[in-house]
Amino acid sequence: MRADDNDKHADPALTAHPAGTPDDLLPAGDVLDKDHCRLVFRRPGT
Repeated sequence: MRADDNDKHADPALTAHPAGTPDDLLPAGDVLDKDHCRLVFRRPGT
């Protein structure tokens, strides 16, 4: 992941949700499904 400017950070946010959480209840982002949870990675500006 790259920031547009070196003095600004583009730190992604990570949230964890129970494995049974439906897609429509997850925040926007990239979802990684695991056995016991669903991880959502969100990048700033998305």
